[in-house]
Amino acid sequence: MLWFNKKERQKKYLELEKRFRWKYENLRNLLRLNAGLLETLSDIQSFTGNKVPEDAFTHHQISDLVDGAEMMIENLNCLSDNRYHQLYSVYRNIAGDVHFNLSGTKTIKNPPLLLPLNLVGRGLLNYVGGKAGNLGELKNVVPITKMIPDGFVITTAAYHLLLNNNNLFGQLRALYSRIDTNNLREAEIICAEAKRFVENSIIPDVVTEAIDGFFKFNQQLKKRNWAVRSSAVGEDGELSFAGQFDSILNVPPAKLTGAYLKVIASRFNTNAVLFRLMNDVRESETPMSVLFIPMINARASGVVFTADPDTPDGQHALVSAVKGLASNLVSGKTHADTFRVNRDTCEIAESLIVEKESRVTLSDKDGLTEEVLPDALRSAPSLSPEQLKELVETALKIEDHFGKPQDIEWVIDEEDNLKIVQSRPLRFQKKDFEVAGVETGSKLLAEGGSTIYPGIAQGRMQCIHSLSELDEVKDGVILVSRSAEPEIVSVFPRISGLISEVGHPTGHAATLARESRLPTLFNIPGVIEKLKDTDEIGLDSTRKKIYAGLPWPDLPEREIKKADGKSSKPNPLDSLIFNLNLTDPGETNFTARGCKSLHDIIRFVHEKAVSSMFDIGDRQVENLKHSIKTLDSHIPLFLTVLDIGGALDEKYDKQKKIPPEGIRSIPFRSLWRGIEDPEISWTGRKNVSLSGLATVVMSSAAGHEHDGRQMGDRNYLIVGPEYLNLNARLAYHYSMIDAMVCDRAVNNYIAFRFRGGGASRSRRSMRAKFLAGVLLYSGFSVDRVEDLVTARYRGYDRKVCEEKLEMLGKLTGCARQLDMLLDSNETVKRYIDRFLNGDYGFFH
Repeated sequence: MLWFNKKERQKKYLELEKRFRWKYENLRNLLRLNAGLLETLSDIQSFTGNKVPEDAFTHHQISDLVDGAEMMIENLNCLSDNRYHQLYSVYRNIAGDVHFNLSGTKTIKNPPLLLPLNLVGRGLLNYVGGKAGNLGELKNVVPITKMIPDGFVITTAAYHLLLNNNNLFGQLRALYSRIDTNNLREAEIICAEAKRFVENSIIPDVVTEAIDGFFKFNQQLKKRNWAVRSSAVGEDGELSFAGQFDSILNVPPAKLTGAYLKVIASRFNTNAVLFRLMNDVRESETPMSVLFIPMINARASGVVFTADPDTPDGQHALVSAVKGLASNLVSGKTHADTFRVNRDTCEIAESLIVEKESRVTLSDKDGLTEEVLPDALRSAPSLSPEQLKELVETALKIEDHFGKPQDIEWVIDEEDNLKIVQSRPLRFQKKDFEVAGVETGSKLLAEGGSTIYPGIAQGRMQCIHSLSELDEVKDGVILVSRSAEPEIVSVFPRISGLISEVGHPTGHAATLARESRLPTLFNIPGVIEKLKDTDEIGLDSTRKKIYAGLPWPDLPEREIKKADGKSSKPNPLDSLIFNLNLTDPGETNFTARGCKSLHDIIRFVHEKAVSSMFDIGDRQVENLKHSIKTLDSHIPLFLTVLDIGGALDEKYDKQKKIPPEGIRSIPFRSLWRGIEDPEISWTGRKNVSLSGLATVVMSSAAGHEHDGRQMGDRNYLIVGPEYLNLNARLAYHYSMIDAMVCDRAVNNYIAFRFRGGGASRSRRSMRAKFLAGVLLYSGFSVDRVEDLVTARYRGYDRKVCEEKLEMLGKLTGCARQLDMLLDSNETVKRYIDRFLNGDYGFFH
């Protein structure tokens, strides 16, 4: 009978152990899914803007997200004996709404790949972009129809098809996610790689067939060379993107497809990418269409502003003009003739005629060339009074059509015909120019030039002589440059003012400076020489003066703008996918029914899985008390060891305790090296502040429970040869580390979770900031909400993951009771610096 009872007991143990391991397999799957889905969420959100995405790659990602959330629910119910079955109905409702929104894009899956310009208008901006949309609109305005060239647009539908067919969305996203706006040199390398991907892609046959079809019905145009220009969605709208994308000029028909790819690739020009990040513009908000118009051999060309940005009193238009093509004018590389023209009479109120040494013209076959002007033409005006009158009258008709001041590019061909090639809103507000200058007794160093954007700025001065020096520009400086080219926008978020020797109010850089509201002064010859021995300067761009030193002691520093990755416009899918409504597990709405989005479901399931883990451990330890072991170590973690398959040395089979060296687990041994590092102290702290200790006493007296787990409860270590899960209650907080480390990098991941503490809420949050800071610096993806820190690290090789786990072991020891020491952000920063510098003794 005793023999029978023993046999039954052994059978029961085997069944219990098998069920226990099965549940932990579900836990591992759930944690792995959680890490992957959070990364997918972040990736999708960083690229989608205020529209439902149309590209196949994002649709596939969203489908994976929907499926992954369901799998997490299944894993949670396996862990909890179906305690959260009501999650299924909540999930089905959310998933159904997501699929409904995605299926709505099918109605626009087959828009035309090519549209003739005469069929284009502002109602098609999502397909043809701002530049083409505005120009097509003007082609239908009867008084100026003949002034608008013929042409066609390859739409955003072709852009999506190009990237989808070449599997570029994922590759471009992976590159884009690595860009650091504070590291210009690295951003340039990443963007160059992205451009190579696009330029080396294959244009879908249907796109080239659409171009051939256009020329079949427009034989005369097939004999012309072409201007191939960007027309991204959003370009020439709320933001101009002036000069951020490439234009390829004088392209023969045989080379149009190559030029098309170059323009598409210019979406990844470094300055264009940083401009989007600076203005919180998501990638999906600016798909690229491309405008094709016949090339015009220009006698003169330039820009007209229907209101003068320098003195926007409503009385004058501003015209800039050069002989030949205006490519060097809009890029800020050359001076131009400037005319201030009365809007009512179209008479010249003021003119400045510059000496012109050369002009840009069309080369014989393709591209552009620069030719020296004869002496007789160098000082001659680029436009006659009659041409100016016609130009301003036409510009005012365009302004009247759009209902607001316009920034218009124009060309006069060799037959003296006026052509309009671009029109966009002029970016200034009258109130911007009501900024008064500020009197000062400081020494005047230079004055004059053109006010691009009014205001005052002061600080250290930094001069650059070429664009190659942009990556050396420091935060907060007033930048002084030789010329104002569009690429300079890449440092606009970091500087407090801009001064340029060459530049024009109608150039692209001037437009971008106004959009950035950056105090800017252009066209001050010799200013670099005048300021060469100066360290700090004051810029009053309103009064066109530059002073020595810091003239205005009470002037606050300009806030350096950082992209926060958040779009100001809601996406219809935001509430269903991204919004996080469940933030505090202690709140009454933290229930299955409280989940309103996929993000909520992921958050809820992860939180409940952690709670279920402790429950499972407690029950299983009681049932399997004859087969479990405790870790035999001088480190006071009091760990109960649970083996899920071959991680324990057989020689300890009959013993109740096992030393660390008896555990044959790659991730455990890495973590333990950090935990038992001789410089890490696991004894009581010597430097606990009285105020920090007081908050612990008060919190304990109030019976505050941070996670529902009591002091003295078991801590669990679940191990396999390549797996580790550590759940430990240390003092008043708990820490969880879950890791898979093997020789295949694709399978490797580390998940870290930390919450709670004995001190006040603010001090617990300070410790969470310390942990988040260290983990971010160490390459982890980190989420922090008050005192809860969740971090992830995945996809790296075994050696790197082992190093990260060793660091986590040290961090766990150093963070113990740290909430009683941290009382300010400055203290947090000091402790982060000490840890990263390896000064672990500072934490004793």
